[in-house]
Amino acid sequence: MLVRNPINKSIAEQTQEINGVLITPVDTIKYLGTYLTSELSRRDTIKARCKQAMQCERSHFLHQEDQNALENRQVNLQNGNFSLHDIWSERSSINQK
Repeated sequence: MLVRNPINKSIAEQTQEINGVLITPVDTIKYLGTYLTSELSRRDTIKARCKQAMQCERSHFLHQEDQNALENRQVNLQNGNFSLHDIWSERSSINQK
């Protein structure tokens, strides 16, 4: 739960009690994979979401490339045309990432 200060639209600076529950504001909250900023401005929140989405997509892309390399290696092994040169060139291309 975020408590906003209605005057400047930021998180309230002191601990507040609402309906008998003590609320302590924090700077950053991670909620379902999305980071909310301490300022609670729409621009900053969207910026943080976009940054996290790009990081997730990049890690997914790198995983997908490794998975494709593994599938290619398995196909070549089944066909019997997998040479030592192929192994070294594939390892060097993966290590360059």
